[in-house]
Amino acid sequence: MAEGCPTAAPSSRGRHARTKSPNTIANIRYLVDGHVRPEVGKLWVDRTTTERLEAVFRKMAAAGYATSTIHHTWLYLNQACLHALRQRRTKQNPAADVLLPEARPPKSRKSLTIEQLERLLVDAIPQDARPAMWLTGLMCGLRPGELAGLRWPFVDIDGDEPSIDVVERSHEVDDRYAGQAKPKTARRANEDRLLDRYATGLAARGIDYPREELVRDYKRTVAYCFVYPIVAAGQIEVTSERQLRLVHGMLDRSITAIEDTGALDILP
Repeated sequence: MAEGCPTAAPSSRGRHARTKSPNTIANIRYLVDGHVRPEVGKLWVDRTTTERLEAVFRKMAAAGYATSTIHHTWLYLNQACLHALRQRRTKQNPAADVLLPEARPPKSRKSLTIEQLERLLVDAIPQDARPAMWLTGLMCGLRPGELAGLRWPFVDIDGDEPSIDVVERSHEVDDRYAGQAKPKTARRANEDRLLDRYATGLAARGIDYPREELVRDYKRTVAYCFVYPIVAAGQIEVTSERQLRLVHGMLDRSITAIEDTGALDILP
């Protein structure tokens, strides 16, 4: 069933295929091969019941896996089953109506103490072989991949307003450098501009919307949009390949948006 997870899906650019990144595929294989295959890998998909799959996720919950890990495992399994349905390899999708275990309370977020921060800045970073890299990452808020893939053409330290343009990141496959790729920050920047525009419009009308609440509600809205492909898959009578592509495309884009915005962080 994992075969369908990394496949292409219609995108906003047209009807052309869009392949998932190697890192996403590796994550899919890790989750599916580690939790799904050992439990139901020998069963026929059309003979697998929803209850049997729910038992898989209950076992993960009993083993202490995080709610987000269980949710991601189901997302990829459901996507694989939809792909198999689209390819007419199966007649049903047993994952569509799965009820996941009750969400676990989130772990308390940890932050550095003043003493730990002093040790990092005064002792650890200066003794490292690349102290400038770590200081740049801390001061500019770069992601690890963006920091490792930063090149001089995108660094301006001689101008009146020194700046760093985040236009690419280091791309790794199996923990090995495989070239440069587009950063996630670009999409986040577009989202930030969208939220800023929305907040500015509200402020002009005398409405105060704290930034923290705005971001939280935005993530909640993105997460809720996952309802649409699920409802569509359950309500639409799929009678053609075009309808299957539509449902598959809605699901794929919804999952991408949820992962990109970190919308699962709002889960209790």
